[in-house]
Amino acid sequence: MFQAETVYVKHIHSTLKCVDFAKECTVEITNRGIRFGVDESQSLQAHLFIDKALFQKYNFEDDEENYSYLFKTRLAPLLQCLSIYTDGKEKQVASPWDQQPSTNTMHKRGVVCKIHFEGIGAPFEWEVEEMAGYSTICELSTLDYEENIDVSRLATTLNTKVIMRSGWLYDALLELDNNMSESLMIETSSQRSTFLLRCVGGMSTTEMEYPNEKNVLESFETNSEYTYTYRFSLIRQAIKALQAGTKVSLRIDENGTLNIQLMLVGQDGLCTFVDFRIAPLDLMSEDEDDDEENLANNGYMENYNDQENYNTEEEDD
Repeated sequence: MFQAETVYVKHIHSTLKCVDFAKECTVEITNRGIRFGVDESQSLQAHLFIDKALFQKYNFEDDEENYSYLFKTRLAPLLQCLSIYTDGKEKQVASPWDQQPSTNTMHKRGVVCKIHFEGIGAPFEWEVEEMAGYSTICELSTLDYEENIDVSRLATTLNTKVIMRSGWLYDALLELDNNMSESLMIETSSQRSTFLLRCVGGMSTTEMEYPNEKNVLESFETNSEYTYTYRFSLIRQAIKALQAGTKVSLRIDENGTLNIQLMLVGQDGLCTFVDFRIAPLDLMSEDEDDDEENLANNGYMENYNDQENYNTEEEDD
């Protein structure tokens, strides 16, 4: 059985919205916290971990240290429930780069969220209460999920690593999205020491270039010149998360897999990390070709159609 209680309702709501782009999500409850994972078309994965430090009460009853509850559920009903107590309560203002955000006043008003889960097959229950006596209960149906959350790990060799303000990357991607391009190119150069984003549309080409200067990029590492291409529809899923983030880390491994890790600073300076893994277009094409060949060999060519243990990685400043 699992029971938890927290007053950080707004922060949890904002964090969960970052991965609200799939019909179902995988939930894993452990003695360390709650992990949520979603994926899209096997080309995009997003994960977040809500640490037990965000809860005033956290009771995970099990004798086995590594045991966890793992199940699938829908995230949308929960977000609708939490939005009753968060949307409009307080105007969201981006935090200054070197300052902690002001403490949210929701817990001063007596807004408390209680989470309850009896075990596999039982509903995942969230109850939000106000001091005035009003409460809302959201019972999420669950489906047993036997596999561990699958995360596409980065290769050992990292070709590129960039740390910058989340808001700056958010603004850049919004501008590039206006180009109506289907893909995003990321170019890095160790010789020129620059980090460049490019979209090529039908009528124009848009570029955003960042020099390796401390007032622009907090950290920039690349060992050569590289060009990577990603489907913009997948990048777009991370844009709203960038709006809520404070700092972002971009890492690209030798296979071209893009890792976007966001740091969200909540009430009382508590941090949550959201992690996106996006496959490059050339790798996606290879996977599709392999699938097509396998299907063809089994006589299914006519009906062929295209079709998450996670470790929270914190950057040391």
